[in-house]
Amino acid sequence: MTNPGTGILVFDTNPTCAKVYINNKLYGTTETDSLQIMNVNPGKYSYSLQLQENYYKDITSVESGKITHVYFNFNTNIKKEECVYIGTTLTNFTKRELTQPSCTPIQPEQPEKPEEEFKSPFDNDEPILKDEPITISKHVDYYDVANTITTAAATDPRDFDSPVYNKEDIYLIKGRYAEKIIVKNDGFIPLYVIIAHGSSTTSFSKEVPVYSGEIKTYYHVYALRLRSSVAGHQYRVMEYDLQFAVEKSETPYTLSSTSATSGTSFGNALAMNFIQTIHLSGLVANKIKITAINGQSVQNLKYRLIFWSSSTANNTNIDTDKYVTDVVMDFTDVNSTFQIDTGGGLVNQYYLDVSDLAALYEDEDSTVTLHVSLQNLSAVAKIAGALGAVQFDFKYVMKV
Repeated sequence: MTNPGTGILVFDTNPTCAKVYINNKLYGTTETDSLQIMNVNPGKYSYSLQLQENYYKDITSVESGKITHVYFNFNTNIKKEECVYIGTTLTNFTKRELTQPSCTPIQPEQPEKPEEEFKSPFDNDEPILKDEPITISKHVDYYDVANTITTAAATDPRDFDSPVYNKEDIYLIKGRYAEKIIVKNDGFIPLYVIIAHGSSTTSFSKEVPVYSGEIKTYYHVYALRLRSSVAGHQYRVMEYDLQFAVEKSETPYTLSSTSATSGTSFGNALAMNFIQTIHLSGLVANKIKITAINGQSVQNLKYRLIFWSSSTANNTNIDTDKYVTDVVMDFTDVNSTFQIDTGGGLVNQYYLDVSDLAALYEDEDSTVTLHVSLQNLSAVAKIAGALGAVQFDFKYVMKV
C-alpha cells in the first residue's frame, strides 16, 4: 500500500548488486530481488546505477498511483522501462542467473527511520528536475569582435537619434530584423542601450543600463543605439537565429510603466471610470503569459488595468481594438496594500502585489508591445502629475 497521491519506484539490474543513486543520494542495491522505493512523490528524478566500475545514468518519472519499473542490463547496455498502475503485474524483463554472487544490502543514507516515507527533493527544498532552456539556435556572427564607443556622453539624452550614440542599423545593414540580439558590456562602467523595434520614431524603447560584464537580450530588433560616459568603451553585439530555438524557461521577465515619462506613464487626471492608455514596448515576445503585477501609487485608489491586443485600443471599431483581459489593482484594500514608515511616523505611497495570475496576452501588431489602459474605479478622482503618480511592474513568461 502507498500513501495517497504517491507512486512506487522499482529498480532491477542484470547482473544484480548494482548500487542505486537517486538525485545523487544512495538508496540501496538491486540484490537478489528488485530495489523498491515506496511513497515517492510524483515528479522527475535523475538516477544512476553503479556496478563495480560501470555506471548508467538517466532520468525517470513517477506518477501518482503507478509503479515505475526501470531495468538495465550491464552486459548488453540495454535499458527497459515501464509504468503501470499499482496492482498490475510488472513485465518479467529478465530471469536472474542463479550463479550470480550475493551482495551485502546497502541501507539508504538519508532516511533515519526505516518507516520514513521517501521524500522528493522538492519536499527538502531541493528543486525537482525541470525543463531547462534549450538553445538549438545557430550563431550568425553579426558582430563577433569588441566594438568601441566613439563619443563620450556626459548626460542621458534619451534621444534615439542623438549623435552621442553609436548607431547599429541592423535592418539597413542586413535587410531584415534581428530575431534575437545579445548586448554584452566589456567595459568597467555602465553602457546605455536603446532598442528600436521599427522605423518609426515612436518605436524605440526607454534607455536601460548594461553593467560591466552584464549581458542583455533583445528580440525583434530593427536598430539599436549605445552610449557611454567614456569614449573607447568596449561592447559586443551578437545576433542569434531563433528559427530552431526552443524556449522552455519559466524565469519571469519584467516590463514597467514609468511614473513621469510621457507615453509610458499613467500621468493623466482621471475621473471615475475614465481611462488612460499607454503602449509599453520591449516585450521579449508577442505572445506572453502575465503571472504577476505589482504597483506603487501616491493615492489609495481602486484601479482596473485593461489589456488590448493592438495600438488601436478602445477605438470605435470593435474589430481592431480587441479587449484581451483585465486585472483589478485595489490600493484601498487594507488586507493586501501597505505603506512604509519613512521615519518619524511619516508614510508615503501605497504598495500592492497581485500574484498567481495566468493572463494570456498577444500583441497582434507584432511590435512586442504591451497595450494597456488604466481605469479609475474610485469615486475620488485620480490627480495628474506627481501628486497622482502610479507605476506598475508587469511580470510575465514567454508563451511557447
